[in-house]
Amino acid sequence: MALVALESLPLRLPATLPLLPSRLSTPRHLRHLVAAVISALCLLSTLLSAHHLSLPTLAASALFLLYALVPFVPIVAPLPLPLLDLVLAAAFTQELLLFAHRRPSTAAGIENRYFDLFLVPITVCLGATLLAAHHPEARTPHLARAVGLALQGTWMVQMGFSFFTSAVA
Repeated sequence: MALVALESLPLRLPATLPLLPSRLSTPRHLRHLVAAVISALCLLSTLLSAHHLSLPTLAASALFLLYALVPFVPIVAPLPLPLLDLVLAAAFTQELLLFAHRRPSTAAGIENRYFDLFLVPITVCLGATLLAAHHPEARTPHLARAVGLALQGTWMVQMGFSFFTSAVA
């Protein structure tokens, strides 16, 4: 939810925020820092799991981590926002393909409906990211991506609650 809140903030705030070093004072850097922590945890979880589908998850996590860490790399000129958004769009595309092919083997059932509905917020995030790459200063794509991220998070909690408790019945 912290990432959703940072995503919905405008890109430009006062030059410094209290309690933070000046390098991490913009919402953009905070957003990337939170995304890096989340991506690193997902990457670590993928590396520690012995699941046979962990390689596509590893690729998606690595793309999200690349997006999150690029602004902190000391280079001469920072990468423009549209290029960073295209890296993020590639990560959302990887996530979309990952969940589109990770369905349970049965053709019908409630699990397939959950996975089908989970593709909607991922598609919203992908579309909003592509719009943000085209219009970097527009607020609407960032708000749409924040909504998509919030829906993804709450849907994952709902899926976990339904699949791993008796609530699915």
